[in-house]
Amino acid sequence: MKKILVVEDEKRLAEVLVDRLKEEGFLVAVAYDGQEALDKISKEKPDLILLDLVMPVLDGIGVLEELQSSLETKDIPVIVLTNLLSNEKVAQVLEAGGTHYLVKSDYTADDVVVAIKKRLGMV
Repeated sequence: MKKILVVEDEKRLAEVLVDRLKEEGFLVAVAYDGQEALDKISKEKPDLILLDLVMPVLDGIGVLEELQSSLETKDIPVIVLTNLLSNEKVAQVLEAGGTHYLVKSDYTADDVVVAIKKRLGMV
């Protein structure tokens, strides 16, 4: 069973994503800020991280940079799910180690599940 870490400071959206992923049979952990995410990543060892960019304490770019600086975490796939849409931000995410960039308004929870399954080679 694959483990997903949802990193989202908007609690209602986090709940929707967690519930939908659990319905699909994933083990799911959640973090509400970047520092909590890093703590959980070291403990939980997720197979994939679903990461918001705009968060308190440490933003998503900071999380990506921390992940890339460690041999233990640099190969964990990260799908960024954010409201920010700019070519500059997409480039920054990809340069920092993000593997996919999804804009929240363009994707449903079902679409996110499909993206996760594709990234994990499940479809």
